[in-house]
Amino acid sequence: MSNRTQHLYRHIGIHVPWRNTPAAIDQWTEDDEINTEGFIFIDAPYTNKVLFMQSVGVKKIFINKMITSNIYLHNMPHELRISTAPEAIRQLPLPIRVDGVERIYFNELQCWQRFENGTYSLYFRYCNGGALDALIQKYRDERRAIPEHFVWLVAERLSEVIRYFNTGVPPGSSLREEVPDDWQLISHRDLAANNIFIHYGPQRGRPPASGPVTDAFPEIIVGDFGESALEGDEPDTLTNGIYGRETVDAWEDIHQMGDVLRSLCQAHIPEDAGNVGTPLPDGILMDEVNGYLGPAETPYSDELIELLEEFQFPNGNTGALITESQMVDGEEVENSEHVPQADWVVTNMLPLARRKVRRYRGIGRVPAGYYHALDVSWTRSDRVMPFNHIYPPRDQNPDNGDNGDDDDDGDGDGDGDGDGDGDGDGDGDGNDEDNGEDEDIERSLSPLMVRRRTPEYVRSRRVLVNLTHWENVRPEHRKVTLKYNVPLMVDVHRTPPPAPLPPPPPGGDSDDEGDDDDDDDDDNEDNDGEDDDDDFDPDDPNDSDYVP
Repeated sequence: MSNRTQHLYRHIGIHVPWRNTPAAIDQWTEDDEINTEGFIFIDAPYTNKVLFMQSVGVKKIFINKMITSNIYLHNMPHELRISTAPEAIRQLPLPIRVDGVERIYFNELQCWQRFENGTYSLYFRYCNGGALDALIQKYRDERRAIPEHFVWLVAERLSEVIRYFNTGVPPGSSLREEVPDDWQLISHRDLAANNIFIHYGPQRGRPPASGPVTDAFPEIIVGDFGESALEGDEPDTLTNGIYGRETVDAWEDIHQMGDVLRSLCQAHIPEDAGNVGTPLPDGILMDEVNGYLGPAETPYSDELIELLEEFQFPNGNTGALITESQMVDGEEVENSEHVPQADWVVTNMLPLARRKVRRYRGIGRVPAGYYHALDVSWTRSDRVMPFNHIYPPRDQNPDNGDNGDDDDDGDGDGDGDGDGDGDGDGDGDGNDEDNGEDEDIERSLSPLMVRRRTPEYVRSRRVLVNLTHWENVRPEHRKVTLKYNVPLMVDVHRTPPPAPLPPPPPGGDSDDEGDDDDDDDDDNEDNDGEDDDDDFDPDDPNDSDYVP
């Protein structure tokens, strides 16, 4: 069978080569296959500091964070200093496995480079569910309440993180785990919803009748330690953090955790519903949250409401700030003193959250359709595709405002593909087979599409500039033809399951400490109790998720 028949789809994409640094100590990778063959550029939708890349070698997507400062000529950047990388000053725990299922608490730094001008290139594991703030916004757009089981899941995972930050006990450990001696407090200092990420695990085999458990109980992952600090850090080394304070305090992360959890319970409430001048979540008290629910929605439980009331502070709903103080019984009291202590999180909040997650997840057999009814994966991004390079319109040239990006890439072959072989197909082999196919596509376009600066072209240029911004320190990109197999077709999934929520399945509730070592969350088991062997194979080109 010809290569042309096997790959029905194609477009021009961008390959970012890898070049080793002169000194071996200026780079590290968890696996040489991640970086050796370079990366396929996917997108840079927000800024030139955050790039989406796919490793050619391991075929996985990474978040490439580019950071630069004269400070980093002699100091390690915060996101490397406190990370999962072995060079970190404080190495965060790597993922663990619970009943064969990967449990991830911190976003993994899997590759990095340091360049000579104080620029670092960090490659983090990609979280396919996006950030928590995007999930909240999608529920708000639908005027729907986030299901309670998911709030408990986030509460459980963040409580584990707070316990680790304050005591050094690894997430997932027993509540009876011994606390290490001489532990230094870790302070994230920006534990907001946009720095908490969601990841849905692989769905192995045919889906069970109950639905994929990972769609209802995804991984909740803390990332972006760019504002982080350790207890004892000098004030002049601290960044602003979320509150702009020059101290390292345990209450900041705990209060931010409470803000995140209360925001999850208020996603169905219009953002302007609180007191004037007091944004959510402070603008609405927790005992008012159920009053905004639609008639079919399932109210939040008293246990959840009472738990999250612990994160409110006097007059917070009328404009008082957590960084301020108030007079109480004739004495000035810092509002931050009302934030729960880490001991309370460990002894009260964490065991309760573990029991609730165990209860909602269910033990053993669960009813058909149960996890479908709790599904939160509909909030995932609609589009994850490699960057589509659009050549400049034909009437544009370096003299008429196109920033000099005509069809000549400056590689000496004059064809605009950046590979130097003169064939125009971007593969570097001198074979011009695809060149004719691309000309067929171009001829099929209308004259207006070819000659006008279309919105698609303008956006393409803006995104590409975010990549080329860094080509003063790393190799220039090259244009390549990306070819695809027939895509896997699945139903569009863009709205939440209908209300009300189903009750938790029988069993699973208990009064024990809720140790996190007995979850039954294997998507590989159907209601017949037998494991399926027909696992998804990411290396099989016919078992594709439409990412090359």
